[in-house]
Amino acid sequence: MRRLEAITGGGLIALVAVMPFHAFLVVWLGHLAGHQTLWQGWKEALTAILTILATIILIRRRNARQLMLRPLNLIVIAFFAVAVIVTLLARPSLSGAAYGLKTDLEFLVLFGIAQIVASERLVRRLVGI
Repeated sequence: MRRLEAITGGGLIALVAVMPFHAFLVVWLGHLAGHQTLWQGWKEALTAILTILATIILIRRRNARQLMLRPLNLIVIAFFAVAVIVTLLARPSLSGAAYGLKTDLEFLVLFGIAQIVASERLVRRLVGI
């Protein structure tokens, strides 16, 4: 379980470290190798992998219920529910719904992953101590 948390934490650190250069790298790699849209998806692919790993950690963890019932997490869950309901009621196109939900909810997913894998060791790695 610790290994899975370390891998997920490392992926989260990599995502945070590379994000300031995301636009530059995507345009540059798209220019060199083509398929710029494909290069843009690295962030979403990594987020999906981290979400799966964090879900596995959460399922195996004993205090998962306590983590989910924190007041801030209840607000996040409510925001997720409202976003999905509004999307269903508005009936946008499939691509519009996917892009809108990704844009609105991606930062909350990463917040949840950070809570699941947060540890003193991860903070030290992130800060460089």
